[in-house]
Amino acid sequence: MTSLSSGFSVRTQGAKPHQRRRDTRIESPIIRIRIEGQSYRTVNWSLGGVLIAAYDGSLREGNEFTVTGIGLEHGGLVAVMVPTRAVRVRDGFLAACFTELDGRAYDVLEALLMKRPGRIQALVAAAA
Repeated sequence: MTSLSSGFSVRTQGAKPHQRRRDTRIESPIIRIRIEGQSYRTVNWSLGGVLIAAYDGSLREGNEFTVTGIGLEHGGLVAVMVPTRAVRVRDGFLAACFTELDGRAYDVLEALLMKRPGRIQALVAAAA
């Protein structure tokens, strides 16, 4: 794991060629996402997708679904509509990739990535 001066923790993995990810996985800050009306904390996330633990929903590998909220671990969620696909569902974990990011979802993830809580609060307020 590599810690950056900005306070982010980035895990770099020695993945096999078929497992390489396009986007760097971020472990901190932990974010929450809303799926099927339930809120889940991430293990890690990127602009390309999320890994969540303690998943107890009905999704199976290959299912398509919509992420309807994204935000900080503690605080409000910004309402979004992000088409997403379940890549792996196993042992209480859900790995999912975003199939499309609109401008609002990108703005939220960028604000989280850059640790701009004021921007996130503004996005939450604008969505209300």
